[in-house]
Amino acid sequence: MKYLQHTETKEIQCKYDHIIGWGTGPIFKMNYRRDYFDIEFLVDGTGKQAGQTVFGIPIKNENALAGLTGRVLIIIYAIYEKEILGQIVHHMTENVDTIIYPLLDVELEPGIGVQQMNAKTCEDFLALMAVRQLGLTSLSYLEIGVCHPVMRNNTWLLREQFRMLPGYRGVLVEANPLCWELIKEYRPEDKLCQLGVTADVHGGGTTFYAFPGLLGHSTFVKELAEEKMAAGKRCEQYEIETKNINDILNDNFDEAPDLLALDAEGLDYSILASWDMEKYPFKIVIAEAMDTNDEPIRALMENRGYYEYARTPENAIWLRKDCNIFI
Repeated sequence: MKYLQHTETKEIQCKYDHIIGWGTGPIFKMNYRRDYFDIEFLVDGTGKQAGQTVFGIPIKNENALAGLTGRVLIIIYAIYEKEILGQIVHHMTENVDTIIYPLLDVELEPGIGVQQMNAKTCEDFLALMAVRQLGLTSLSYLEIGVCHPVMRNNTWLLREQFRMLPGYRGVLVEANPLCWELIKEYRPEDKLCQLGVTADVHGGGTTFYAFPGLLGHSTFVKELAEEKMAAGKRCEQYEIETKNINDILNDNFDEAPDLLALDAEGLDYSILASWDMEKYPFKIVIAEAMDTNDEPIRALMENRGYYEYARTPENAIWLRKDCNIFI
């Protein structure tokens, strides 16, 4: 069984003979402490860290699953959920359940819970702070470039806070077919648009380069894809429909949504430059701002009347000056 809803640890711990973690990277290190619950061992699906430990927990390769008896719960701490599930099925077909870590609600003491981190470097918390600073009591948003719909996702926390309120609307645009099923499973109340975004007014069909082992690096940009393929990364190519951002907005919103979350792997600036700000004046914009596109995006956003509210190592969050009563 795969858990798709929030579940409290105290309700399920007693159901399992073994609780195993899968994933040894930053997601695990940021979101696990022994005072939450005990993990018997961690699986590194690549096997590269087998024999090492993290926080005193032994790391094993996936073959260790085959020796387990009784009921097993595997907590997934990596965005490669689809591939991990395939590896689990290869070794275990019965008595194993899975849950991704953000759905595992942890209570350290009565009434005191643990807030899991979803975005890579707290962009989700910063976005929620911005929403509250603007005094928004409901929320609509467009997210372009979703990847995993929960883990390392910039709008999952906003979805959790606002989805039950009147006026909520979330539209998720994702070009990667490897992610579509997960989005449908975890975010059924949001609308999924299975396409890419282009600066081209007319849109059309374009080759999309999907990297199963590097989901967050999948891209429409051929040069970026070729660099990864030259490094030996496995690539799957798809012909994916693309639309201009303004057409997507026109198709899905009666008025401008409050927030745009953009992560388009090399296309962020061109998409922002083609966005009709007069017709769709977002209150908040989250965009990838790396060394290669930082200054152009900064100049573009400032020229359009936005100021930089917050910055992380990979993203900048911009607020529209004329709707912020606190500046």
